[in-house]
Amino acid sequence: MNMNMNNMNEIFKKAQKIQKEMMDQQEKLAEQELKGSSGGDMVNVIINGKFEVQRITLDETVFKSQDKEMVEDLIVSAVNDAIKKVQAASQKGYGDLMGKAGLPPNFLGS
Repeated sequence: MNMNMNNMNEIFKKAQKIQKEMMDQQEKLAEQELKGSSGGDMVNVIINGKFEVQRITLDETVFKSQDKEMVEDLIVSAVNDAIKKVQAASQKGYGDLMGKAGLPPNFLGS
């Protein structure tokens, strides 16, 4: 019985450690800024790890374009590219954490 309690205690401690590391990972990711781009860097979007757009930069050639729809599409594409990069960074970070804990990288369903 005492062996089971020690085992449960170890599992609980490990779970607490993983939870703290996950929270640290979230904070670290929130501070990161990732760049999404489209149109050969005609449109760049900087987004943080909380999926908040920090800034958008447009190349001068975008302003010369009379094609409003194309510019809108470039902006949407750059935002989506930035979002994918945040998601990939998040999955990698959590996958690394799970690996250190001896769990499969996709344990959390990432």
